[in-house]
This record gives sequence, C-alpha cells and structure tokens, in this order.
Amino acid sequence: MTDTESTSKAVALQYNRFPYPHYPIFAKPLWQEGYWGSSLFIGRLLYDLRKVVPPALSSDHASHRILNAGCGDTQPYVLRKLEPSHFHIDCVDLSRTALRRAKLRTFPYVYKMSFHEQDLLAYTKNRAEEYDHIEAYGVLHHLEDPDQTLKQMVRCLKPNGTLRIMVYNSPARRWIHELQDLFQSLNFSPYRKADRAAARSLLAGLRGHCPSFSPRLAQISPLMLSNDARFVDTFFHAHELRRSIVDWFASFHRCGLEPFALFDRYAELDDLPNPLWELPQAQVLEERARANQFRNNLELLLYKRGHSHPHAITFPKLWHWRLKPAPRFWTQYEETAKLSFFDRLRIWHQLIGSLCGHQGSNGEKLPTRVEDRLARIGALCPR
Repeated sequence: MTDTESTSKAVALQYNRFPYPHYPIFAKPLWQEGYWGSSLFIGRLLYDLRKVVPPALSSDHASHRILNAGCGDTQPYVLRKLEPSHFHIDCVDLSRTALRRAKLRTFPYVYKMSFHEQDLLAYTKNRAEEYDHIEAYGVLHHLEDPDQTLKQMVRCLKPNGTLRIMVYNSPARRWIHELQDLFQSLNFSPYRKADRAAARSLLAGLRGHCPSFSPRLAQISPLMLSNDARFVDTFFHAHELRRSIVDWFASFHRCGLEPFALFDRYAELDDLPNPLWELPQAQVLEERARANQFRNNLELLLYKRGHSHPHAITFPKLWHWRLKPAPRFWTQYEETAKLSFFDRLRIWHQLIGSLCGHQGSNGEKLPTRVEDRLARIGALCPR
C-alpha cells in the first residue's frame, strides 16, 4: 500500500466515523451566508478586477459544470442553492457517511448532481477539461500529495476557470499542532470515547493553568468541544499537512493558478487595501501569521491562467436569491452592527443586481467606514 493510499484510508475512516461538520440531518444551512463562494460571485469579481471572462459567465459554453472537491455533508446543499439550476455539480468525497448525509440533505434538490465516493486524485485523473469552477474548501491540507492533486484539478479546469480554496494557516496553528502532538504522545485515540473525554478534561485544565494556551483555548466555542466531529477534526485529524503560506502560494503558481483575492474573515488586514480587491503578498501574510497578527485560514479565490479568445459575458438570473434575507454575518462587524434590516435588504438586492449585470441602484449613501467594511466582505462590488 502506498503512502497516498494509506493516508486516504485513514482520512476516510475518520470522516466515516465523524462526518464533518455533522449538523442535524434535517437542518438547512443558511446558504446565502456563503454567497461569496458561488462561481457567479467569484466570476463577477474576476471580471471586474482583471477583465477576464470566466467560463461560468461565458456565453461560449453550452454546458456548465462545478466540482465540489471533498464536499462533506453540507456543502452540496449550499452549492446547489447558490448555483443556477442548469449547472451540473459533481460532489466527491472519501466518506460514504458524508455522501449519504449529503444526498439526504439535498433531497429533493438533486437535479444535475452526481455523488462520487472516491479519492480526489484518482477522480480528477479521469476527467477531461470540463469544469467551470472548483470548490476545494478545507481539503488540500488533508492530502498526502496535494501538489499532484492540485495539478490534476487544474488540468480538468477550463481556461480562465475559477477555484475557491481554503487551506490551513499553519503558522497560526502552532498551538493546535502542539496539542495534537501532546495527545498523540499520550496515545489517545479519537475512536475511544474515554480518550476523547480525557482530552477534553486536559484542555479544560490547560485553560485555567497554562498561560501560553489560555488565550487560544478561550477562543474555542463550547460547540467545538461538545461536537465530536469538530473536536476530532481539530485535535485528532488523521492527516494534516503543515505548510507555510509562502509554500502554498508557490504551489499555486507552479500549477498555473493565479490567486487574485483573499477573504479576510476576522478583519485582521484592515491596515492594508481591501484584500478582496488587492491581494496581499504571501510573505506579508506569512510574517503576520508568525507574529500572531493573522490567524484566519487562507480563504483564496484563484483562476487558471488561459489564453482563450475573449468571450461575450452572460449574466445569470438569480431571482431565488431575492427571496432570502441578507446574510447574518454582515452585522458581526463593528461598522455594520447597526445597519437596519431595510438597509441590509437594499444592499443585498443591489449585490444580486450587480451579479445579474445591472448597473446598481441609487440609494441612501452610507458612511464611508460602513461601505469600506461591506466592500471587504464582498457585499459591494468593485464598481
């Protein structure tokens, strides 16, 4: 058995036992909260920033296809709601349990969806250049050979096709790595209930008596500690690659990918230009992470550099988005906390209009600091 096969089996075993994130099976995620992961939003942002027409918005492509790599049990539902109904979505995961839960969650929205229980490298080796967009959120750092898998993913992506990739910010996770190593040295197994309980007790003790860990452990939500799937995923993962931010960027460039935007979830880069519109250098992010000034994972938007001839752009119809309220996370920031329901709804509909090719609508002018925050979280387009 090769190292890759061994790693795949270990990861599959973990996610079959602890499917992530293991929300209640009949819970319907608020899919509009993840709008910035839609191929339509990413494609429009790429077009506005680089004047590149991505396949998802190109009138030259008769068929559109999305790859949800390492889909887990909730992302297929979110993508199916975000993407136009005529876009086909292929969902690939090692975990049979996660796929079974994903099928139940997406019923009856399984039109133009396929589910594949397969290793991602093996799956992509057998695909042609057919995908408009690839969603690989929290996947690459759990692979034995992420570079080879990434190369195959890029190969089956159309020219100028887009990707959303989340990989761990390893420099900022050093404290987690130390705890992972501690539990491993104690021979704790995530598959033994007593060991999971002992690990939780140890964390509780460290929180009260270890100054170096207390601030970090205080950030862990009670849900993280009580949810076995999240707890195991964080502290007992079968395989977590520890790679620097600079190394990840180098891998992307070697594979012919161009990172063009970064989602600053925790507003840690406010002293820099909007990272959704002007991507910071990898070295800058690395230095901040090592100084504990950037703890967010790398949530990147990328595209495959292509030399295809220019295409006319076609905008989608997103009438069903208008039936949902504005995303809740918009108000978690100090600048936007007091936005009224009607202001949020107006901005939400204006964003949808922009994605549909409209020029936007006139409305009440918001304070500059509010508009700046909205732009940084993708609620306002560059135009």
